[in-house]
Amino acid sequence: INTTRANAAVQVFDQVDSIHDKYVCNQSLNVEIQSLVQQLQDTSLTSTNAKNLKEQVSIFENAQNTISLDPYNTLVAEYEKETSGFIGNVLKIFAKDVEYFR
Repeated sequence: INTTRANAAVQVFDQVDSIHDKYVCNQSLNVEIQSLVQQLQDTSLTSTNAKNLKEQVSIFENAQNTISLDPYNTLVAEYEKETSGFIGNVLKIFAKDVEYFR
């Protein structure tokens, strides 16, 4: 079982700062984790290891589900709508830029 690519995906995720880069890294991590899980499922796992793998996959999938249901992008859209126009654009000078998670 080769974990190099999954480990690299985690390290890159930890090193990036922008929301968009986090999104791209999350997509890559998702692919690598699925590949790793498939490799593990193709081996002869003990019942304990199979159970542990199933639990870890469930935890990862639940985290991905939480991310997909998070209202962050909706809040970004609302912020952009509320800060549109002349006054909003002037006030944005003092605010941090927001990015969509996509």
